[in-house]
Amino acid sequence: MGKIKDSIIIAKHKLFSAKIVNRHIKVEASAECNARCDWCWMIKAERKPRGLMQLSDFRHFVDLNRLYFRSQKAGIMPFFNGESLLHPQFFEFLDYIVINKVRLMDLDTNLGIYIDMARLMNYPFEFIRVNIGGITKETHEQTMKTNFNLVSENLKALFQINPKKVIVKMQVNRKNFHQIKQVPDFIKGLGGLTKNIIINPISFPMPMVASDKEIKDFFDENVSEEVADYLRFSYNSASPKYGIRAKEPGCHYLTNCVTFDGKLTVCCQDQLGLFDLGNAFKNPLIKLFSSDKYKKTMLKARNMELNICKECN
Repeated sequence: MGKIKDSIIIAKHKLFSAKIVNRHIKVEASAECNARCDWCWMIKAERKPRGLMQLSDFRHFVDLNRLYFRSQKAGIMPFFNGESLLHPQFFEFLDYIVINKVRLMDLDTNLGIYIDMARLMNYPFEFIRVNIGGITKETHEQTMKTNFNLVSENLKALFQINPKKVIVKMQVNRKNFHQIKQVPDFIKGLGGLTKNIIINPISFPMPMVASDKEIKDFFDENVSEEVADYLRFSYNSASPKYGIRAKEPGCHYLTNCVTFDGKLTVCCQDQLGLFDLGNAFKNPLIKLFSSDKYKKTMLKARNMELNICKECN
């Protein structure tokens, strides 16, 4: 009877859901991270909640929403803003997604962890995106603080299995800017495909939430005149909070995410846990998506009307 009721609710809200829900839900298996990327100011904030999602909670989440995922042809991205591979039961998370016939989406990872690469590649990810901080040990470890040699060996192992499935992304800042043109040769040398390289501009999400010190530290570590074209924002160092202004106004981070402790948020940059739109371990997603609180928050977020959205880029 419960499944029939859920089917009716899902059918009733199908058009509504299609308008507001991406075809994936980010699930934060780990809010811990082994990297300290220069551009990730929130991971350094003492305010950021940290922890690991309990496997039992994740399984219950899948059980609650199995029908929703299948009917909406939606999938799970098993990462949010931590490093998922740090979770000692991460493969069990993936196994539960697969055996329940839920679509497994992309994975983002810094790959700076000792883990079975062959087993990881055996799962039906659409892509595995690997973040690097540079193409030499010195530059990479200055910007991301993970073991460059380990990352390189892990990348080589992934490429040997299936290079088409692996995307390499380098965030540009003042420390690695000089290596942009050398990235294709580096990836090719490891066995990867140069067409699967992303040279990514850096952003400063939620600048109104950051303290003056956090903003100053970000600029000191990342920004110089030569990388101006690789920033998602303009700035004026003489202005309060550096006068940050988004180059492309509008929200680029609107994504449904479930934090390691079950909170639903609509922002994939909400590392500080500022949104809390209901507990996804206790309530089916369709119920949370249908709530007035969710609808009002989503509408304001779309229109950048929330205080934390101001000049977010």
